[in-house]
Amino acid sequence: MQAFFARYPQIEEQEIVSPVVIIGLQRTGTSKLFRNVAADPQWNVLYTWQALNPIPPAGWEPGMPDPRLAAAEVWCQQQSFMSKAHKFEARAPEMEAMLMSQTFMVNSGMYVVPLIEAWLEQADFIPLYRT
Repeated sequence: MQAFFARYPQIEEQEIVSPVVIIGLQRTGTSKLFRNVAADPQWNVLYTWQALNPIPPAGWEPGMPDPRLAAAEVWCQQQSFMSKAHKFEARAPEMEAMLMSQTFMVNSGMYVVPLIEAWLEQADFIPLYRT
């Protein structure tokens, strides 16, 4: 990631104006609401294939086919057992939780680890959303 940002420093110069944030508890319809809002072409959204691997592989250049898309198609097929809870589609908009899951700043909801839970309760999430 650091090498990619060094190669394309203009990424940090992109301004984010008036972001729309959807907040809600798990299993309350936030994913469906998000996908409905994201269907409007005025929004720049994160797609599942990007969330799974946010940095293109070494040697990739803009305009080239992106191998992350094919890898995401395979991953989504492997996750199909979860389709009743949350359907993953490689080319569909996806929430930032997938990006956050690549850090220690999110509770997966699958496991309760008291030390991590205590740490998360007092953690500062602002830097995570800034990057």
